[in-house]
Amino acid sequence: MSLVSDKWFSNKEISEPVEISINQIKLAAEKSYFNNNYQHVIEILYQRDLSMLSKRNRESLNYLLAVAYYRTGYFDKAQAQALSLLKQNESDELYFLMAMTYESLGDIKSAKDNYIKLISLYPESDYFASAKIKTQILNQH
Repeated sequence: MSLVSDKWFSNKEISEPVEISINQIKLAAEKSYFNNNYQHVIEILYQRDLSMLSKRNRESLNYLLAVAYYRTGYFDKAQAQALSLLKQNESDELYFLMAMTYESLGDIKSAKDNYIKLISLYPESDYFASAKIKTQILNQH
């Protein structure tokens, strides 16, 4: 019985610092994001194992990473990150990010397609008006 108790205790000791570390990473990434320090977000989250976080927190941090890539000009990385997230869970903000990324990469057709998806799937979105305007502008090209 003592062996089981010791094993449980040692596993608990190991997992608590990891959870604290993951939460500190999450807070640091969010703080940097809201301070528009996108390069720091990338440094914090790049190749970080976020599996200890809930699915919602993982998706949120991966979205912050995708936006950070976009804001720092790493459009290919932003696109790959956003595509990966879209496969897991579609959202208006991801379609908007994908459209902006395609636009930045010069792929006007894919940009329009993503703006149109946003408009048709999310008519109540905060991004709706911007997506409509961007679609009209891109239709002129």
